[in-house]
Order: sequence, then C-alpha cells, then structure tokens
Amino acid sequence: MSPASETGTSSTPPRANAQTHVASTIESTPNSRGASVISENIGVLGARVKKVRPWIQRDIEQVKECKADSMLQALLQRASFAPETEQPDLLQNCLKAVLPVCNGQSCTALVKSSDIETAFNEYVCPGAENKFYGPFIRATNIALACLEEVKVDGMRAAVPAVDMICQQNDMPMYQTHQTAKSTRKP
Repeated sequence: MSPASETGTSSTPPRANAQTHVASTIESTPNSRGASVISENIGVLGARVKKVRPWIQRDIEQVKECKADSMLQALLQRASFAPETEQPDLLQNCLKAVLPVCNGQSCTALVKSSDIETAFNEYVCPGAENKFYGPFIRATNIALACLEEVKVDGMRAAVPAVDMICQQNDMPMYQTHQTAKSTRKP
C-alpha cells in the first residue's frame, strides 16, 4: 500500500523501469511469513506466493487506508481513561505533552531526552547493520523512560509494575541477501 495524498492519489511516483503490476499476482519479500507491504510503483524483489493463508487473503481483500493521525487518535482513545467516550482533542493534547521530550527538554532521575539526539546522530552514520542496534535501542529506551513521566489529561498513568524497555535478543546477527552484506538499519 503506498501513501496517498489528500486527493487519494499515490504519492510514490512510478519508476521508469518499473514492471507493470498484475492485480492477481501477490509477491512476498524473502524470509517473509506470507505478508508484506507492496506499492504498485516500487518493484519488490521477491518470490511469487502460490498459496496465501486464508487470514492474510482476507486482510488483503479488506484493506482500508487510514491516515496516521486517525490511527494515532484511535490508539490513544483505546489507552485513555474513557475509551468509549470520544475525545477529539486527545491527539493534540498528547502531542503537546510529548513536545518537551522531542525537543530534548525533558529528563528523569537517570536520563535526559537530549541524549536521544546524540544516539540518533550515531544511528545515521554509515556502517554495518549491527552497529545501528546500539544507538537505536539507546534512543528508544531514553524515549520510553522520558515518556513514562509525561502526564496527559484523559490518559491513564503509567503502570509502575511495568518496566518497558527495548533490547536486542539476536546477537551476534549476521545477515546476507543474495550474496550481498546487509546494510539495512534496524
């Protein structure tokens, strides 16, 4: 599914060498478990899928587009004090509340949100894939720690018994694809 603009047209321009998309052909990326996001204008190097699991077929047939703001609003609504009561300003209130974290102006007893920028500066440097995990995990854990302190009217407070962190479980990770060394970022 490619992103759509306000008019509903695809914002991903077709490539000059793009193959024509056949509606009945379902493609999958290598190592996929049977599902992948496919844009009609971005070539997917993968394999044809002869049998698609019924639940994946159902999801493909029932796909609906949703703007990111609408999705965030719905997710926040579910996590609020009153999930059944519509709260139209909830997304804006949450965005205002997290702005200090995003701008590096928040801190806890252990971390400063300004360290997120430092971690992301390491993350964007060129290098091998396994070098990107550390900065990504560090940035995520700092953000999670800072967000735990954010209070928003209408939202439930963080549960003290839950200590959510991001970690890497697959060290060391070696990955190649079609004889090329992986340079993707996690």
